[in-house]
Amino acid sequence: MEEILIRLGIKPNQNIYTIKDELEQKQLQLIKQLDVIQHRANKTLHDEELEKQLERDIDDIEKALKLISWTIKRISTGLTRTKTGTPEDQSAETSIGGEEEHRKPSDENTYQSPSDDINLIINTAWKYLENTDGERNYSKAYELFQKVVKLGGSRGKAGIARMYLEGLGVEKDEKKALSLANEAADMGDSYGQCMIGEIYENGHYVVKDPSYAAIWYWKSAQQGYARAQAKLGDLYMKGRGVPKDLSEAKYWIRLSAEQKNALGEFFLGQFYELEENSNNRANSKSMEYYERAANHGHAAAQAIIGRQYLRSSNIEKAKELFQKAADQEDPMGQFLLGRMYEEGLGVNKDTSKAIEYYKQSADKGYSDAQYCLSVAYQDGIGINKDLTEAVKYCKKAAEQDHVQAQSNLGYLYYTGNGVSLNYAEAVKWLKLSAMKGDKVAQCSLGTAYWEGNGVEQNNAEALVWIKKSAAQSYAAAEYSLGIIYRNGRGVNIDIDEAEKWHKKAAAQHFDLAYLELAEIYGHDYLGKKNLMEAYRCFKKAGHSNRYKMEQFLDKRAESKNIDDFVFIKRIADEENDLYACKCLGDMYFYGHGTMKNYRESFRYYKKAEQGKLTGVRFERIFERVDAAITMEMTYQEAMKMLNTSSFQKGIEVLRRLSDQGYADAQFEMGKLYMEGYRIPKNIDAAKRMFDKAKTNGHPEADQYVKELYGKH
Repeated sequence: MEEILIRLGIKPNQNIYTIKDELEQKQLQLIKQLDVIQHRANKTLHDEELEKQLERDIDDIEKALKLISWTIKRISTGLTRTKTGTPEDQSAETSIGGEEEHRKPSDENTYQSPSDDINLIINTAWKYLENTDGERNYSKAYELFQKVVKLGGSRGKAGIARMYLEGLGVEKDEKKALSLANEAADMGDSYGQCMIGEIYENGHYVVKDPSYAAIWYWKSAQQGYARAQAKLGDLYMKGRGVPKDLSEAKYWIRLSAEQKNALGEFFLGQFYELEENSNNRANSKSMEYYERAANHGHAAAQAIIGRQYLRSSNIEKAKELFQKAADQEDPMGQFLLGRMYEEGLGVNKDTSKAIEYYKQSADKGYSDAQYCLSVAYQDGIGINKDLTEAVKYCKKAAEQDHVQAQSNLGYLYYTGNGVSLNYAEAVKWLKLSAMKGDKVAQCSLGTAYWEGNGVEQNNAEALVWIKKSAAQSYAAAEYSLGIIYRNGRGVNIDIDEAEKWHKKAAAQHFDLAYLELAEIYGHDYLGKKNLMEAYRCFKKAGHSNRYKMEQFLDKRAESKNIDDFVFIKRIADEENDLYACKCLGDMYFYGHGTMKNYRESFRYYKKAEQGKLTGVRFERIFERVDAAITMEMTYQEAMKMLNTSSFQKGIEVLRRLSDQGYADAQFEMGKLYMEGYRIPKNIDAAKRMFDKAKTNGHPEADQYVKELYGKH
């Protein structure tokens, strides 16, 4: 702070009250200067730099004033301590409040009761209240606390205050709790003083005031009350109501932990965890204190240690600790126990029970539970599907910076599920999640840039985010990247890259990627055509995409290419694919890629029907094939007649078959007219017949048509 004062032109060695006045005056001057600059019509570069500097100075003054205010409070209430050693070694030597030695609560200074039995009564009451011996009885606890009050013991009032504050066996009454805690505190009761601190820290009946809470914690902590020491240390650790001071935090928390106070042990575990995380060290020391706290019944510590057991696959021990934590209404314990029921770990799988625990935890503000409950409502898992509730809980978790919830909330706004479609709001949440590395959000954000929804369309920006997601092996992003390279939007077309990314997505059973690979292998992209590989990809794409494969086979069956015929026949014979059998029946019937063969056509149609291929009206197909076979037989008989005395009858049969659309008969009639064989030569009639035969798929008709039109 001294550096800030010097920079602002304030002498640091003055009286603290003088410094406070000068800082407040300086702050007022700077605010006025800033206001003038901010309302200036045409700001210069110098104005902008000055504006930033003024904002920094005002912020520094605010921090300095906060520290000075706390210091003045300590001076006015006598809240000072001197150290004779480091926090590591001063549990015995430390003096608190000038020369007064640190001491733990005694009967004399805490309870102020003439009765020799008061300690026993109080201890018994707390056992009934806190269930330390497995026998919770609020009525007996209240009765014993009342007895202590009659004997003049302040701790009795403090105990009853706790019951009213939390609604334990009595109707919750925060106002009455505060009144009783004040009465106990006025009698010098350390527990009552600590309770006032908790009431003001958490805002029970009163406006939250962590600074005022710190004063009462300090009063209680001076008497050696372990819970107050832990709570005061926690305020220092988090910088709530007091300047953040890790040295002070550790000092008070250690004093509490050394009394085997569960809360102190828990906070010391948190302290070491912060220290270990900042130094990238293993968390062995923090776990040691978490375990101590758990053994002394601290619910959150039980949940943390239970999670460690879960990670080491000690399911039974994990479940035991989660249950203990959940029984104490700990939100983490409730959530983790819910996960065990959802996944069937160490318990029978029970999604309804999982939802119950998620709900209990979520309503206490636990973000992981809020997110899981949101997903349950979204998908209707263990609970009736309710998109409105899904959005509500998802938003609660997202507002607590839950990365997955932010991603999912972005998706809900992007699709309009359970909330009005809002691309701008979707992008806001997706960005928050994507910036923290969530691969789903990164892919969705890339899609938003690709489509220009909620942001200005930007192919380059889309590629950046989709690549980030694909680098984390997110299948949807790998698929999207393949599409980008195949279409060449924002990048050069690169089929090899497209194939590579689609293969990665397909390896994760992403069905759409199989379809894209089938598309690549089904066409001659840079020599990658491979019909069998395309067919295999279609099969892997799943039954829901079966229609895509059928479209692919239909196109092959319509082709007159012999390679397509060989491919269709192979999968009909080797893979026993029923739809391929139907397609092969078509190819034999129409002579696509092979010679017409109605009997082979009938055989493959029959195979498809007997295999119970659905979606095809075989009765009509068989009628058509039967008719074709009959015409073929009739045609063959007519052809024999042409070389006998019955040639005129044969020609009549050919004419009838031609009129019925039989291509072979039309082709033969064309030849007879062209050559004038036993009928008058008629080139125009020949052309008409060849044209009809060509239209009906005769393989040689086209050549004759070209020849005739070329000559005439």
